[in-house]
Amino acid sequence: MGLGIEDTQRRVVPGIMDDYIVHLHAHNVNTNRQLMLIDLSNPDGKWPHPSNSGRLHLKSVKVNLNPDNVFDGDVYIGFLDDVDDSGGDFHAIHTWHFQKTGIQVPDGELGFGGPGSELVCVPGRKLFTEVYEADARFQNDVDIVGPDGGNYRCGDGDIVASITDRTTGAIDMTFMLIYGAS
Repeated sequence: MGLGIEDTQRRVVPGIMDDYIVHLHAHNVNTNRQLMLIDLSNPDGKWPHPSNSGRLHLKSVKVNLNPDNVFDGDVYIGFLDDVDDSGGDFHAIHTWHFQKTGIQVPDGELGFGGPGSELVCVPGRKLFTEVYEADARFQNDVDIVGPDGGNYRCGDGDIVASITDRTTGAIDMTFMLIYGAS
């Protein structure tokens, strides 16, 4: 599997909250895997938002999922809450199911209610989504790979992708997230 940052940048909208863009492209993912898309705490300053942010405002999530014709598995995007050394609650924002079809999701976009709408991900706030409670894949003492290929610890409010229930095949994935932080 190859992971690499292709474009991470900051876009500022004057008079409004700063918007940030993060891009992750993962090639040939052929195992169950968790990926850090946005680390809310940003301890090393590697994400473009300030490290003292308490919540993320997802404005747009663009995806391109390209499975091979035998990929069988699920791809999730979601955010974490109540993370400790035994696991964390994974709030699924969206799920894509693949069953050996080879059908890709070309340049799809998750919308959150129309132009100007956003999904606010706040630790401690329960959303009307599927929640996997105390999920051992997301522990605060276990590293997962981020867009730059570095390892990051899971924490409350992080936005992650998860490839689960994979039985065969591989998938190429691209995620581009536009978000704010406050």
